[in-house]
Amino acid sequence: MSDYTLAAWEAGIAALYRQRGAPTPCPHCRRTGFYGPRQAQGRTRQYRLCRFCGFEQEVGGPDVMLVASVHGCSEWRAIAGAPYIWWVRADETSYRCPYCRASVEVQRARITPPFQDPAHPWWKVPQGLTHDESLAYWEAQGYYRLHL
Repeated sequence: MSDYTLAAWEAGIAALYRQRGAPTPCPHCRRTGFYGPRQAQGRTRQYRLCRFCGFEQEVGGPDVMLVASVHGCSEWRAIAGAPYIWWVRADETSYRCPYCRASVEVQRARITPPFQDPAHPWWKVPQGLTHDESLAYWEAQGYYRLHL
């Protein structure tokens, strides 16, 4: 049984967006700026994800650690001094590049996650920012959210 409930997800969304709270730390790596509640697939999938360590948990589901990958095509974005990381489940063998639409083999695109790479530029992302500071930081990076 998961301890990550719909009520917890809704409370996280409310704290960030309605109450303008500071981004919270990831329960796995404790970094801020990369972790938070998210919604996908036509707003039917509620989950939380950390783009620094790969921690993910859907409402009602177990937590999982995702695999970090970078396709690196000519259209692939760089954010905060490093290529954007596409996180995939451990059993996924391929995915469609969100930029060039090519099929990407996970094994060829796999990288060491920032959490395990002390030289990764994302370690320099400021920690403990307020709501407004976090929004300003990510906007300066060309990413218009409170957390990556």
